[in-house]
Amino acid sequence: MGLVGKIPVSMGIYLKNLTYLGLDNNMLDGPVPEELGLLKFANEINLENNNLSGRITFSREVGEKFKLAGNVGLCLGKNYNCSGDGGSSSSLCQLNPCKMLTNVNPPDVDSNWFPWLFWILMYAAAEL
Repeated sequence: MGLVGKIPVSMGIYLKNLTYLGLDNNMLDGPVPEELGLLKFANEINLENNNLSGRITFSREVGEKFKLAGNVGLCLGKNYNCSGDGGSSSSLCQLNPCKMLTNVNPPDVDSNWFPWLFWILMYAAAEL
């Protein structure tokens, strides 16, 4: 369809009775709105082959509806468990896990405020 830009959050809010959403093979970018998880009647939400990016944290029940292949900027957040119960067959389980900061030691409490701000911003960025 030649769609370009971000997926509107309002789709998940105002289209609650939608049973299928096909936005694959477009030029959509940015994150997948968590509000798409509100589409309880949707059997499939196909977002394949776009330029979507960010962390996916939907529950397994919601996540099974999504097709996300071909979005190299997407990663799977720590809230989604792909082990056991056949969850590894999910489209979401084909995504790479999101990278976490490791071996980060915050500065001493006696330090001035600037280093603390730096570490807080680094932690917030890692959670995105």
